[in-house]
Amino acid sequence: MKRPLRHGRAASRAERAQTGSSRGRFASQAPKERTTATSQSVTRPGIQDIDALLEGSRWNTGNLTFSFPARASFCGYSGEPDNSFAPVASELQTAVRAALAAWSSVANLTFTEITETSSRHADMHFGMSDLTAIGNDRGGEAFFPDQGVPGGDVWLQADDSLWNPPFFLGAFAFFALMHEIGHALGFQHPTGLLEPSHDGWDYSLMDYRAFPGQPTPFTYPFVPA
Repeated sequence: MKRPLRHGRAASRAERAQTGSSRGRFASQAPKERTTATSQSVTRPGIQDIDALLEGSRWNTGNLTFSFPARASFCGYSGEPDNSFAPVASELQTAVRAALAAWSSVANLTFTEITETSSRHADMHFGMSDLTAIGNDRGGEAFFPDQGVPGGDVWLQADDSLWNPPFFLGAFAFFALMHEIGHALGFQHPTGLLEPSHDGWDYSLMDYRAFPGQPTPFTYPFVPA
């Protein structure tokens, strides 16, 4: 079974600049105070395959906290939290933890889960929302570290069957979680920016191409053969 590769994206610079819009990037609500992290700029080193991945921001620490908010109000901004918000289900929470552990296994990163409250906020939120209500027809989206109050947050489409269990390494859902977390860490889509023979998943799960030269629309086998 083939599925169009439309699993997610990072919110664009233009959307981030839409103050007070329906996207709600800098809402009038009190911003969340992160437990540990702030964003900082990244200088591209001039190496094509590395430059292609770097959005331009990163976290100032490798020790990040994450949470699964039980209430939309805990997020501290409008937009995604206002549209059919739902907490992440327990089986999907387990998959998120596994995806974060996979990132930790290849990067100098530690992820610590905390309980989100009205006064204690994680660096990264994971939540469910009707993303189509804010113009996103993808299965998920995430915010780069430097994207203000939402920075580091990952949102998944509430009614997308992609997020129904089971979840396992090699499934599209697990791949998509890894991809969205990559955006929350500061990685962009390198499609068309990588050295052409490297433009595929063998080199980066942030890529839209499964293999070099793959034509659009990109597809992925939902159930591994």
